[in-house]
Amino acid sequence: MAPRNHERADEYGVPLPIDVAASSDGSTFQASDPGSSNTEVGYFAQRGIVAGPSDDFNSLFKRLAIQEGMSKTQRRKRRNQAIAAEMDAAYGTDVTKLEKWQELCRDVKIEPVPQSITQCKKALSKVWINLVNLIDHRRNRNVQLIIFPGYKQFCKYTIGDGKAYDHIFPKELAKKEGFIRALLRKLPQGY
Repeated sequence: MAPRNHERADEYGVPLPIDVAASSDGSTFQASDPGSSNTEVGYFAQRGIVAGPSDDFNSLFKRLAIQEGMSKTQRRKRRNQAIAAEMDAAYGTDVTKLEKWQELCRDVKIEPVPQSITQCKKALSKVWINLVNLIDHRRNRNVQLIIFPGYKQFCKYTIGDGKAYDHIFPKELAKKEGFIRALLRKLPQGY
């Protein structure tokens, strides 16, 4: 869905609502630092979805889908965009910032925290976590981050019953360099 001429769009081409979060002077809030880690300017907040303390990613997305009247096809595409946008809001988009890589390592319980981006990527490549679970954990620290002991357990959780795709992130969006790519793992053929 392309934005009309008078609408603003996010970096994924999805229209943003008008006057989502206005400041005291009436202007619309914009994150000043693309490397910032302010989840309040994440995908859902930009679209007027207010997150409660117990809301997880999937419940927020379901509310957004209803609010915007998304078709099944739109839901799948926009859900993946929302995952990417939430990760960008959490860790930023500047993959040259060591402190953001270290923050991600700390979030997934890597100790000691590596001292270079290369070391961070190498350490992250050995961790089995699910992106949606990580987003939920960052949003609410009472949500336990699940660190899987291996591939089999990771796949079982991520694929689930294979119908809802609630925990799967598509390959085509994974090709973008960044924090998401460091955490993605291949699933069995067909997913």
